[in-house]
Amino acid sequence: MKKTIVVLLLLAVVSFGAFAQGKPLMDKGDFAVSIGANLGWGFGVGGGAEMILARVDIADTIPLTFGAAVKAGLDLYPSFELTVAGVGTAHFSLSTFTELPSWAQKFDWYAALGLGIGLGDSFGIGVASGGGVSYHFSPTLAVIAESLYAKHFTRTGHGFSAIGVQFKL
Repeated sequence: MKKTIVVLLLLAVVSFGAFAQGKPLMDKGDFAVSIGANLGWGFGVGGGAEMILARVDIADTIPLTFGAAVKAGLDLYPSFELTVAGVGTAHFSLSTFTELPSWAQKFDWYAALGLGIGLGDSFGIGVASGGGVSYHFSPTLAVIAESLYAKHFTRTGHGFSAIGVQFKL
């Protein structure tokens, strides 16, 4: 049964990738900044900056892009807390799949992993992980929803969840 599922998933990825032809929304050389409101861990502001450094095309049709980012969140309520992280990112954009409806091609997902620092009621350094999704209205403007958690493996974690805007410069 496991082999059947693996084979079906592989066929789905390969057949889906056969339609990939466009340019990813976040491609090598792109630089983006984002700012938004923290809504998950507390209330405050969050955002960051990211540079896309590399692109890898899986089976010459499905592009994944990789970058480096600095993400930060400042919570002002219910307590003062600052989370800062340096992370590596991996992006997967639906814009390359030209067979999808145009509204669906505007989504870009990313995952992040790196090192984070939490300041506030407690201080700590630890693994930072997170991810997000952006919806691009134009080549330079998107709305973004992201969440990042820092200080894994400690008693007190820090993090932020932000909804805001992203500008590609």
